[in-house]
Amino acid sequence: GNESAALDDLLLTTNRSSLDASIQLEYPSIQALIDDYESIKFDLEVNESKLDIRDSYFFDPTLAQDTLIRELAKDPILLDLITRGNLKAMNIPSLNLSWGASDFTANGSIQNPMDVEQLSFDFPEINLLTNRETLLKFVKEEDYGVKFPEEINLQASANGMVDDLLADLNLETDMGNILLVGAYKNDGQLAFDADLKVDQLQLGNLLKQPQLDTLTFAIQAKGSGSNLNNLDAELTSTFERLRLYGSDYSGLKLKGKLVDGAGDLTAGLNSEFLDFSLLTELDLDSTNSIINLNLDLEGADFYALGLTANNSRAKLILDADFEGNPAEF
Repeated sequence: GNESAALDDLLLTTNRSSLDASIQLEYPSIQALIDDYESIKFDLEVNESKLDIRDSYFFDPTLAQDTLIRELAKDPILLDLITRGNLKAMNIPSLNLSWGASDFTANGSIQNPMDVEQLSFDFPEINLLTNRETLLKFVKEEDYGVKFPEEINLQASANGMVDDLLADLNLETDMGNILLVGAYKNDGQLAFDADLKVDQLQLGNLLKQPQLDTLTFAIQAKGSGSNLNNLDAELTSTFERLRLYGSDYSGLKLKGKLVDGAGDLTAGLNSEFLDFSLLTELDLDSTNSIINLNLDLEGADFYALGLTANNSRAKLILDADFEGNPAEF
């Protein structure tokens, strides 16, 4: 029969850290521990443990000079964990991490965690709760020209492999919400399928540009191909609320389809101050693409749109053609 070992109620404490854990091991023989350690079965529980980064300075004093490490050291990491299996297949029924005002919880499973190329995972529940104050400890808003939301709540699920991924993300903030359901695959040919919904995103506050307003829109996109010549793609989008620079473009619609790099993209809006339809015919190639554009501007009130200081209206039909290298467009 198999050999086994157990270590219950393990308590380790230092000046700042504490570990409360229990572990059970099961293995065919002592020799198997040496020859095939990845097959050793384990059952590990870590209960309400506290890890203080400053304890690591004992092993490497230079860590105390690292800006990121010093910031992490300002609060202990609180850990609860249940995991069982082996290093070829691990189940994680419960993972809870807390640091400062941030909380991370997840449950799921990992296959082949020691082999990046064969690594796969299935996490039906991932939750992250954090805030602007925490982000500012590691990232400067001025470096990116943004203002972070005060409260951030991410709920997600993900499964697959690094190059074959399915994910469902629901981001809720005080600046708006983003819902994304997507699939990505890259096995020599790129393939993607995404359904994005953005609700009441305060773009002006996020980018610190008051002339930008709140956005609500939905985009569905999918495609596959290894280059422009064989690209298949479909795009549909609707903008329920789109206000920019004092003008209202709500109702804008985009739709397109490509088969082997050829197809068309349409855009249109029928509103009080702007009424247009745009048809773009595409035949894409990495060295010689053909683009034909037809704009039918039924009417535009540039003054009402905030684009001119005086009363100005326009109506026109525009045709434009391009043929050549897209990089030279």
